[in-house]
Amino acid sequence: MAFIKEMLLSTLEELLEAELKTFQWNLRNNYEDITKSEMENADRLRTVDKLVECFGTEEAVRIMIETLKRMNKNFLSEQLELKYNQGSTKDDYKTTTVDYLEISNRLKNQLMKAYRTILTGNSDRGCRECLDEIFTDIYMVKNEIGDAFSFTLDPDTAHSNLILSEENKTVTRWPIPTFKKKDIISDEYQVLCRENVHERCYWEAYWKGRKGVCLSVSYKSSRVQQEFGSDDESWGLICTPDGFRFRHKNIQTPLHVESISNRVGVYVDHSAGLLSFYSISDKLRLIYSIQTTFTQTLYPGFGLYDGSFVELCMYTSPHVIYMGVHTTGVSFGSEAGCSKQVATNGQVAGTE
Repeated sequence: MAFIKEMLLSTLEELLEAELKTFQWNLRNNYEDITKSEMENADRLRTVDKLVECFGTEEAVRIMIETLKRMNKNFLSEQLELKYNQGSTKDDYKTTTVDYLEISNRLKNQLMKAYRTILTGNSDRGCRECLDEIFTDIYMVKNEIGDAFSFTLDPDTAHSNLILSEENKTVTRWPIPTFKKKDIISDEYQVLCRENVHERCYWEAYWKGRKGVCLSVSYKSSRVQQEFGSDDESWGLICTPDGFRFRHKNIQTPLHVESISNRVGVYVDHSAGLLSFYSISDKLRLIYSIQTTFTQTLYPGFGLYDGSFVELCMYTSPHVIYMGVHTTGVSFGSEAGCSKQVATNGQVAGTE
């Protein structure tokens, strides 16, 4: 916004005093929101402020361009349009980027606050009644905000029958055990990532296999002999060709998703205790989301059943990632033992 105001002001500074009065006269006569008293004795800065106040930044630019054209100030109007569409200098571009990031962060904080309200089932605010109308909107700006993160698999945590490849971005389970001596890491066919989950973190994985895989987040301390999702220190999404199941404390919850995707996105907000799984295809759909309290550092983990493999996806999404997911057909849960299943008609089907 600051950049646009400066751009509008610099354009008006190209006008002579008499031309400024003509510009203000055009505003009064063509736009009802601008009154004579407001423009009387208004300087250039006040004129810009009033334009933005009444119409917003984008509309203010359009109005100024049209008004300059009426005054036969075609050079100024074309120059303003060019600056607005392309950015006149590198410094201008940096300014708009900073402005955007501030707005994006602010929006995301507001949305996550609303998201937590939905997850906890705050009936006082009517959240249960409007679940089918609410979007779960997550704004993530790659690099600057830092939610998107690239992980690698840790060979030191991998079962001996798991094969890591592609610079530790892919893991495959041999269909037939090699009957080595007892695995010193774990009896489970699992592997953790080398890097831990940051404060807010998003990643994607592609899976394949007739019996499926388990995508999880876990405390590292529990990974000696425990299967992902079998205790209170790990949370797992079991992905099979037949459907998805969420597992925690060895309790499995069947999840109803319209279509099964082999690409899954995972989003964690550590301090807020939020964990969400997304099915990624031509549309982005929330599979399951819970709110809990994370007390230790989290690591992404993968459990593989016979003949399956998992690949950590290269993150190639646009600079700004927008996720809009209807709550219709989405599951919500919480660590308090309360889970709400939203039926396909958008109504709450039950509470446990």
